[in-house]
Amino acid sequence: LQIGRLHATDGALADRDLRVVPLMGDAGRLAGRTLDRAQVDALREAWGLRGDTWAVALVGKDGGVKARWDERVPPSEIFERIDAMPMRAREVERRRGH
Repeated sequence: LQIGRLHATDGALADRDLRVVPLMGDAGRLAGRTLDRAQVDALREAWGLRGDTWAVALVGKDGGVKARWDERVPPSEIFERIDAMPMRAREVERRRGH
């Protein structure tokens, strides 16, 4: 449900250069390829996610966790968080040609 809501945001993921990385049980997917258990475990460890609970983590391009939610979150809340980041503001300005 959460992933579907994110993908249904009419280009907002692509506009913000976002990738959705589902990690469920021992399985995961990144950029269209299946991750093995070791890769899933490594990402969970890097992002501070437990395998037995539900969570959404917003991970920056630097690999650091910028926000975490332990319940379903509206995509608009995630996008607002991203849009408030300095790197995103610079991207928007660059696109506008300023």
